[in-house]
Amino acid sequence: MTVTAVAVKRRLAQLLWFEDSGRYRRSDMPCGHKYPQKRFCRSWIEYPESQHFKHIIHSLIPKLEIVDHWNFSGDPVPRLSKDQIRANQFRSRGADILRDPDWLDEGVRHWLEKQLARESEYLYTENEHAALARTIAAGTLFDSWDGHSVSDLRKVARQYMADGNDEDELILKRHDAQNVTKLRLGEMGHLVGFCRHVSGIPLAPFRPQIVKYDDFA
Repeated sequence: MTVTAVAVKRRLAQLLWFEDSGRYRRSDMPCGHKYPQKRFCRSWIEYPESQHFKHIIHSLIPKLEIVDHWNFSGDPVPRLSKDQIRANQFRSRGADILRDPDWLDEGVRHWLEKQLARESEYLYTENEHAALARTIAAGTLFDSWDGHSVSDLRKVARQYMADGNDEDELILKRHDAQNVTKLRLGEMGHLVGFCRHVSGIPLAPFRPQIVKYDDFA
């Protein structure tokens, strides 16, 4: 059942009439309470919060004139389809990523901006949902792995930097320059792999469980 603004105002006016007139009939009690008259009078009049509540109701009634122009006409609010709900989730998570886009490849950032610019009625394809899921997974941050913090792993990797290739050295030096304590999925995978296969630390393979973006709904 849809509650209209008129019905809300009628109930508020009824509550005010209870307090102002001093007349209390069991048939007029709000919400159909069956309490004895004396108990109802005490709960409504004698509590200190009564006058404050009355003031709030008085202040609400004029504002409900504005609410009448909103979606309180009595018509049922249309329900969103499952695909539309997923599309809204897509836009919400995509907007979250673009608030800090520096880590994204230029092509991925351009693709995501293009997707969010689509009309609100657009329903994203399964391939587009999968692409967003991969992007979100790539942005997952890690501060440790297998009981070792990123800082500790960097320290160990630095000792064996000369045993890696040029790309390893470039990545590890960049981490040192930024003094990172958290790494995203790909960079964390590289650091763990370097420590396992070059530094010889007996770490667990890097196979994290990534929560899919539509699991947050």
